[in-house]
Amino acid sequence: MSRVIAMAFIVGMIGIGNGRQAEAQIQGIGVLVGPTFSSFRGNNSDAFNSRTGFAAGGFVGLELNGMIGLRPEFLYVQKGATRNITPSTTFKIEYFEVPVLFTVDVPMEGALGVQFYAGPQVSILSKCRADTQGGATGVPCATEGLPVKSTD
Repeated sequence: MSRVIAMAFIVGMIGIGNGRQAEAQIQGIGVLVGPTFSSFRGNNSDAFNSRTGFAAGGFVGLELNGMIGLRPEFLYVQKGATRNITPSTTFKIEYFEVPVLFTVDVPMEGALGVQFYAGPQVSILSKCRADTQGGATGVPCATEGLPVKSTD
C-alpha cells in the first residue's frame, strides 16, 4: 500500500513541477493475453515443478507530460505449481492483478521507439484449489497445507 501512495505522490509532483495541474491524455487502450509460467520458491520447493497458465486483461495508457506517462492495468492471472511426489498434486492459484506502471518514452528516429515501465502492483487472490492425480479435485489449498495470502 505504501508503494501505491508513493506512486501517487510522484505523479502529483510531475504536475506540480510544470506549474499547472497534470492533465492526463489517453494515449492508448489495449488488451493483454499470454502464457504464464510459475513455480514455488523457498523451503522444500524442489519438490515442485512449474505450472503453465495464462493471463488476460486490459490497460489504458495515459500521457502525463511529453515522455512521461502512466499505465494502469487490470489482469486475470493463473499461477501455481505441481508437487512431483506420487500421487502428484497441482495447485491452481488465480489472481486479479492491478499494476500501475510509470512509463518513460525514449524518443528515437524512425518508426521504432523504446519505452521503460516501472511501478507497484497489488494481487488479489481469486481462487486457490488443489487437484490430486487419481483423487479429489477442487480441494481448497489450505486443506492441502498450502498457506496462500489473500493479497500480495
